Amino acid sequence: MNRQIKKCLQELNRQSFLNLSTLGNVITPVLFRKGKVCLRLENEIIYIFLPVSSDGQKYEKVYRQLSELVGLLQKLEKENLIYVCPNGSDKELIYYEPFLASESKGCIDNDKLKDKPCGKIILDGVKITNPYLYNSLRRYLGSIVIPASGLDTLVSHRYLLESDYNNWKALLWSRISVCVAIGSIVGATFFNNCFGYSSINDEQYEGIIKNIHISDSIKMKELELMDSVIKVLKH
Repeated sequence: MNRQIKKCLQELNRQSFLNLSTLGNVITPVLFRKGKVCLRLENEIIYIFLPVSSDGQKYEKVYRQLSELVGLLQKLEKENLIYVCPNGSDKELIYYEPFLASESKGCIDNDKLKDKPCGKIILDGVKITNPYLYNSLRRYLGSIVIPASGLDTLVSHRYLLESDYNNWKALLWSRISVCVAIGSIVGATFFNNCFGYSSINDEQYEGIIKNIHISDSIKMKELELMDSVIKVLKH
C-alpha cells in the first residue's frame, strides 16, 4: 500500500467524532499539499493540477494513487470498517491545502491554478474523463466518512484485513521455521567438521591392520623380484 494512502487512513482513524469533516478535507493535507497537487471535480471531469514542469508520468502517478484510494475505500466499506454519509451535493469540489484556509489567494482558471494578485500560474492541470472514478471520488471525498472500531485494528495490523493479516502471519512463521531448520543443519555440519571425531570397533581395526600387512607383503615381494633381476643382469 502506498505510504501516503496509509497516512490518509491514519488521519481518518484519528479524527474526532465531535468535529467530523468530509473525507476530502481530512486527507487534503496529505494528498493535496501546497504547491504539489490540486484536485478538481466538476461536470464529470477530473482535473489534476501539478507543478508546470511535471511530465506525463507524474500525472499518471497521481491518477493511480486516486484509483488506489477509491479501491481501498470500497473494500473498507464492504467490510463495514467505514460508514459513508453522502451529502448529495453536486457542486464543484476542489481539494488543495491552501484552500482549506479562507485567506488563500489562489484561484482556478479553467485548467490553470493561478495566484490572484499577479495571475502567475502555480500549477498546471490536465483533464481526465473517467465517469466511474469521477463518481467514486465525489461520493467518498465529498462525504463524511466515519471509521468503525475495526479500522483501528486494521491500522495496527499493517493495514491488512483480518483474513489477510492471518495469512501474512502464517507465511511469516513458515519462513521463520524454514530459516531455523536451515540454520540448525548448517550449525550441526560446522560443529561436526570442527570438533567431531570418528570411532572404529575392534573388527574394523583388525581389518585395517590386515590390509596394511598385505600391502607391505606385496611391496616386499616386488623388491625381492627387482633384486633378482639386477643380479642376473650383473652376471
